[in-house]
Amino acid sequence: MDIAKYAELGLELKNSLSLQKPVGLKFCRSVDEIPLKAKRPLRDFGKHMAICQSINIARSFGFTMGLTLEDNYCIAGASVFGLIDFPYSFYPHHVRDVECGQIMDTIFTQRNSMLPKNEIQAIVISPLDRLLIEPDMIIVYGSSAQIAKIAKAFNWQGETVGSLFFGGLGCSTYVASFAEKKPYFKIAAGGEKIMANTSDYEIDICFPANRLEDVLKGIKGTNRMLPYPMICTTMLNEPSVPDDYKITYKDL
Repeated sequence: MDIAKYAELGLELKNSLSLQKPVGLKFCRSVDEIPLKAKRPLRDFGKHMAICQSINIARSFGFTMGLTLEDNYCIAGASVFGLIDFPYSFYPHHVRDVECGQIMDTIFTQRNSMLPKNEIQAIVISPLDRLLIEPDMIIVYGSSAQIAKIAKAFNWQGETVGSLFFGGLGCSTYVASFAEKKPYFKIAAGGEKIMANTSDYEIDICFPANRLEDVLKGIKGTNRMLPYPMICTTMLNEPSVPDDYKITYKDL
């Protein structure tokens, strides 16, 4: 798909679930792939910024953000994205002892090895409703109901959606989704909460950009069993389900 088609489908996704701003993420093998209109943290704001921070800026303000290694504040995150090779350890700051640290470090090492180092020269994040790049990944933040609806769209295609929370470097989820070509949930860890200001009620889901049409088909296909918005009217009443959906005591 070209940029215009991604933008069209992205706007459909945004409107179908009343989302803020879904964003596209591109792994660039040359700095020349950064659009001229993109904001650069160091050049345009005079500050180094984290990748998670730049994603939230893109979805909050509508800026397209382009980051090279020199723009990055969080070098551990830059390493996961292939911009540099950087050793990182969860001990002593995140875990109780060295043994627990080794368990978490093993996960980081796995995520840190998913992209070859120094092949990726830049990261571009662009909101889908004003897209400037052809994205590799789609990232969507929202409430649990909104994100569950997108996950259900993958269930409609016969797929499950997984998650791996290890207390830090949540941005590595996007790399795993890109490398493994499958969707993932993410819950914001401490770094993202502190540096990027992700709200308490938000979670996000990421998936390869070439699955966007499948997601939209799945959203429509699951409207009967999981409409959005879903209004609960049964808190103090007996629930009801469609007559042909045989799961209740009446069907025993």
